[in-house]
This record gives sequence, structure tokens and C-alpha cells, in this order.
Amino acid sequence: MGKVTRKDVAIKAGVSETVVSYVLNQNRYVDADKRRRVLSAVKELGYVPSPMARALKGKGSGRILLITDHLESDHFVSLVSEMERLASEEGLSVSLCRWHPGQAFLQNILQSGYDRVLVGSTMMDDASIQSLIDSGMAVVVLEIKERAGLSGRYGIINSGLYQGALEAMNALWERGRKKIVYVSSLGNLEPGDFRYRAYLESVDSPRRICGAVDDRDLGKKVKSLWDEEPFDGLFCRTDYVACVAMHALLSLGVRIPDQVSICGFDDAWCGRCVLPTLTTVHIRRDLMAQSAMELFALLARKKEGATEPIRIELQTKFVTRESL
Repeated sequence: MGKVTRKDVAIKAGVSETVVSYVLNQNRYVDADKRRRVLSAVKELGYVPSPMARALKGKGSGRILLITDHLESDHFVSLVSEMERLASEEGLSVSLCRWHPGQAFLQNILQSGYDRVLVGSTMMDDASIQSLIDSGMAVVVLEIKERAGLSGRYGIINSGLYQGALEAMNALWERGRKKIVYVSSLGNLEPGDFRYRAYLESVDSPRRICGAVDDRDLGKKVKSLWDEEPFDGLFCRTDYVACVAMHALLSLGVRIPDQVSICGFDDAWCGRCVLPTLTTVHIRRDLMAQSAMELFALLARKKEGATEPIRIELQTKFVTRESL
């Protein structure tokens, strides 16, 4: 038998999950017969409430918001799925939204009843994140770039982007690639991004493809740069843009990996479906989700006098496939 859940207890006791919560949390009146049945079911089934969930649900709405820049990102959809799996058993909910700069959108978040926010956006400015922290929300920041302007009690998850990017660049160098181009995500280049920083530190003459508005535009930029001066390696910020760049080069008759080696980042499903299959850097989304939930629990326990952020460090894994 798998792990006993609150739902199992409710079914066994013949009551709702809400009644089970009232009995276990001792925060609402429940008549003696129902209380007896719930406690009997807890004992018989061996149900052990999650300390993390109890901490999260002590006060607040139980609503978690993940803020990103790209709703279509396979990485963040997978991360939400992992978080939802961990949260749903205890009645917590997880939502995903795209960040829109401006006070109106920030105020909407502050007034929408969320009490836990996971920031996975590079576009979201430090002042807006600080507003969430100052509001009393439990805020966890994915360290995609340097965030030197934040203060107070919040969580940080470093998923190993910088080290993973260095490993990818080293693999390209070891393959003999000397003219390596950085391909940014759609939209503006984020100079402080750890992946881009690792790229700049690894090359003498950086070349970049950025500012594309959509897939077609990105493909045109890849072809234009190739016509201007052929390159022998691409380091791409995500697997998605790597697949678009690969398609553009293949349409020109460029042989991959004979002429150009390509490395993506985040180990998305698309990289496993293209031919040649895409070399990439795997991000531990399962550990990111687990770490985020643990940090939310720690932040919910208001520690007297605690003003320093809580940091968790993770590592990536380099995945070699045919495109290298």
C-alpha cells in the first residue's frame, strides 16, 4: 500500500477531508462522534501528517504562485507539475503566471490571496520581488541571475545554472569548437543570466543571437549569422531555441554535428524528439520543487529575529547526445 493520505482517512471515517483537517489541526469544533471516528481512522491506517504541509497550512490561503517569463516553457510546466504533486495531497494549490512589468500587475498579485510565491522570472525586477517579501508572503527566488538588491527573510534556490553552462562550454571546446555562438531565448537578452555569464567567461570573441520575436525570426537570425561568418558551435539558453536553431541550420544543408555542434539547456522533451538528438544540461526539477516546498515551510515558521535569506544549492547534470 502507498502512503496514507488525508483523503484515505476521510473515507475510512466517513467524513469530509475538511473535517479531518479540523480534527488534526484542532482549529474548528467537530462533534464528538466524528472526532472519535477520525482519530480511530488515523490510528488504524497509520496516517502521519506531513510536517511541511502542517507548517504551510498553519495560516494563509494555501495558494502558491509560480511567476515566470514564458508560460509555454517545458521547464516551468514540468516544475509546476512536480510542485503540484507535492502540494495537492495536503490540499494546497499551485498556479502559474507570466510576469508583466508594472505596479498594476504587482498589486494584483498582492491582492489575489497568494501567500507563497516562487519567482522564476528574469524580467521581474528586484523592487517588485522586494515588495512581495515585505508584504509578509513566503517568497522563494530561483537564482537564474544575480539578485544583489534583495533583503529580508526569503528563500533562494540555486539550481546550478552557472556550473552547468561551464560544463556545456567545456564539452564544446573539447569537441574542438572554437567559434561558439550564444543563442538567447526569444525576446531581449538578459545580460545577468548565469548561462550567458558562463558563456562570456569561456570565449575570447563572443557572438550572440538575441532579440528574436518568434521562431521564424530566430531561424532567420541563425541563417543570417551563418551567411555572415560560419560558426562551429551553438550554446543555447534553452532546448527550445536550440531545436529552432538546429532546424534552421539543417534547412541550409549544414551537417550536425560534423560542421556544427549544438548544446541546449534544461533537458526538455523536444530535445529528445529531434534528429540528431540534442545534447543538453539536465536541471533537477524534482529537487527544485521539493526544495521550494521545504523553503516555504521554513519561511512559514516565523523565526524570531531571523532576517537572512535561506539558500539551497543544487547541481545540474550534463547529458551527451548526438548533436555534440
